[in-house]
Amino acid sequence: MVDTPDLGSGDASRGGSSPSIRTKITERMDMLQHFFEAEDYDTCEELVLSVSKFFRAMSEEDRDYLQAVQSVLDDRKNT
Repeated sequence: MVDTPDLGSGDASRGGSSPSIRTKITERMDMLQHFFEAEDYDTCEELVLSVSKFFRAMSEEDRDYLQAVQSVLDDRKNT
């Protein structure tokens, strides 16, 4: 995955303790890659929904990967 600026870095200055958006994206994309490579497509379906809400904040590489996974999942549904 490509490094991008930490989009949630302002959270710490406001006293927030939740992970930054970038951290959430990275964690979920890493999990998606793991389960996709393990061919656990049911879990991938859930993760796609979980990470899709961050689409606009994602790097181009992450968006491309997410769309590729979604395409494979869609193809599997249609066969």
